[in-house]
Amino acid sequence: MEKAYTFTKKYDTISRVLTLPITIKLAGATSDYETHGIIDTGAVVSIISRNIVEKLGVYPQGYRFMDTASEQRIITHPARADL
Repeated sequence: MEKAYTFTKKYDTISRVLTLPITIKLAGATSDYETHGIIDTGAVVSIISRNIVEKLGVYPQGYRFMDTASEQRIITHPARADL
């Protein structure tokens, strides 16, 4: 059975976006990148911004179209080859 993890985030006011501090570390890297992530409970895939891609110095291996919740069509790199 897969493990499930939970968390609690308290806000002083109503929040329309759930964000958490995150650390991104690449395999074999000696440094990491700290930022804030948006938790999207209805997402099928995870994405990172072009800004973070450039800061990490990673390069996409391919692209695909994705429709966002705001009805925008964007081009994104697939996380897995089978997507």
